[in-house]
Amino acid sequence: MKYKAFIFDLDGTLIHTEPGHRYKLVGQTLGELGVNAVSNKYIDRFWFETKRDNIISEYFGLEPEQFWKTYRKYDTIELRKQFTKLYDDVDFIQELKEKGCKTGIVTGAPIHIANFEIDMLGKENFDAIVIANFYNSKQKPLPYGLEECINLVNIKKNEAV
Repeated sequence: MKYKAFIFDLDGTLIHTEPGHRYKLVGQTLGELGVNAVSNKYIDRFWFETKRDNIISEYFGLEPEQFWKTYRKYDTIELRKQFTKLYDDVDFIQELKEKGCKTGIVTGAPIHIANFEIDMLGKENFDAIVIANFYNSKQKPLPYGLEECINLVNIKKNEAV
């Protein structure tokens, strides 16, 4: 079977954000809120695991609402630019497009970060972009973002990777 569409995540798949970004961003947030000396292990758990509010409460000792309000203040494009680059082999996306394949992105990034990263790749390289994050109710890792992307590129589920 020939696949007709390829759907990608952004960070860690097409875009690399250096670990220093998360340590600086979360560190600034925690510092403003009076929390010092949190292990990078807990920052990594916060960054990669899904139940972030639980991690904020349990390991950072903060109310999630208070944390997120401060976090969003520091989560800027300017900070992200210091730590973000394309992976060296992302030109394969253009090769897929030239072969007639459809491409899509499903990301959990906030819209301003997603737009910045997608602009690095070229929006014209993607037929569908779905943002499935904590600002809406159908966030990753739930399958709704993938299903929406598949519908937007107008193919069957078994025709996508």
